[in-house]
Amino acid sequence: MNEQEYLKLSEVTERKFPNGMKLDSYQISLMHEILFTISRTTNLADTLKKHLIYGKEAQFNFFQSQEILPHLQMRSLNLSKDEIEFFHMVIGMFTEAGELVEIFSNFLFKNIPIDCVCVKEEIGDSDWYRAGILRQQNYINSDVWETNIAKLKARYGDKFDAYKALNRDLNAERNILEKE
Repeated sequence: MNEQEYLKLSEVTERKFPNGMKLDSYQISLMHEILFTISRTTNLADTLKKHLIYGKEAQFNFFQSQEILPHLQMRSLNLSKDEIEFFHMVIGMFTEAGELVEIFSNFLFKNIPIDCVCVKEEIGDSDWYRAGILRQQNYINSDVWETNIAKLKARYGDKFDAYKALNRDLNAERNILEKE
């Protein structure tokens, strides 16, 4: 499967909003809270990545519950080369996605225009981290895309369906993922 085929087939199962979506005040508040939380969490994840992967000094002050702290202080964890490299790629994808969330959040709540140059940069950075996972796991895009489309076809058939999205047959989907 090439990229154009994947893009075309993946669009079949994407929910469309031809008339956009009107949000009420509760939904706006909820969206604001979630986007703010994602942005804050992204910044913490980026600080952790820079500390663990790049050796940058960091001060973390994000434990709100002191009950969890003693448990974490007693624990030791040794990560193998593959594990820390996987962590680097995963946390990198998360932080790049968080930067996209921040761009959208700034547009939505601060009236800052979406900077398409920054969007392209974050997509490229995310792809770089994704490529690292593909290499580490010995995957290629076309195989991942074909498996994803097979799973989505099993879930939705030929078009998106909200009921099917909420009532998935996870065992059937897992079987497809394991076969591919």
